[in-house]
Amino acid sequence: MQKHPKDFGRFGKVVWRRIEQPTFPMRMRAMCNQVKSILLTSMHDPYMPQTSDLLETGLAPVSNEETWKKWWEANSIPQSSQLRACDNISPGARYWLEFSENGNPIQRHMLALDSKSIELARDEEWWRHNFDAQKRSLDSLKRIWSTFTKSKCEPSGSPLSFERQSREKSLPAPSLRYASEEEKLSLLISDSNPYRYEFSKATRMQYVESEKFGLFRFFESLLYESRLQPLWLRDIWIVDMATLVALMTTDLLATPEHDAPGLGYLANQHFFWKTLFWGRIDSLDFYWERIHGAFMPLLPGGEVLNSDSRLEMLKLVYSIRERYYELMGKIGIGFDDVCYIAAPVSAPVR
Repeated sequence: MQKHPKDFGRFGKVVWRRIEQPTFPMRMRAMCNQVKSILLTSMHDPYMPQTSDLLETGLAPVSNEETWKKWWEANSIPQSSQLRACDNISPGARYWLEFSENGNPIQRHMLALDSKSIELARDEEWWRHNFDAQKRSLDSLKRIWSTFTKSKCEPSGSPLSFERQSREKSLPAPSLRYASEEEKLSLLISDSNPYRYEFSKATRMQYVESEKFGLFRFFESLLYESRLQPLWLRDIWIVDMATLVALMTTDLLATPEHDAPGLGYLANQHFFWKTLFWGRIDSLDFYWERIHGAFMPLLPGGEVLNSDSRLEMLKLVYSIRERYYELMGKIGIGFDDVCYIAAPVSAPVR
């Protein structure tokens, strides 16, 4: 984060933090909720500050209602001693305020949303800071998801391994459904990557590493082939897809007049997913005109989605939107909180 002189002018330190880090209110809410969920257990409500209940426990990291309310509303930046108190209650709580692209999927998603503030850049240094954050987030996504395409996967102790990203104590063994008998035998006598055979070769080939957003087509193909199964992979895919779409939006914002030369034929798909995650949708009918265009390129031999298949995919993509807001809701982040930052920007649809 860019450092400022001690004189923050008429705006103040917190306001500068909100400008340069648009997700600061979301981060503060997540930290407060992590602490509150431990102290209030079953009484915990992620959408309410519950100030009185928190203080009554006698274990709160603050001593008065005013301070907690300022934290909840992101009108104050906690001091180091207060952050240590939060960590004593719930280890890792403080890291909602400062984390890297190697954090959990929602933290990486916040970094991607922050990079959108590139459009507010006051100077070259700030622009470069956001551009670098975008690149690091995209590189992390590629490292995580290339697990399904390469002969080696991230070590289990790596922060980018699926074990760490899913936060599951143990993951089920890969199904190897697309491995030949010879490949299965090879896995027994080598340290090759078993996740490589979780999806078909046709889907794996959709990932073009040399392209900046080559991961996007792979994500869509993975969705069509797997219907977001197994379940442990579903939540990572949903949040990382939203992250990828946010990073693509940042790329547009960094281009004069929001042109999309880097997206090319992906512009339609980008518009579709951007609207799915952050548009105001009143009913499923919105998708009927777009669902075929979004998924037709993924079908073998130019196959056309029949009415049953279209309805199935329609329900699936709508469930993605619902699950996205369920996951954000667990840390107290609602639709308006996200859309304040991620609201769709007009982009060409070709």
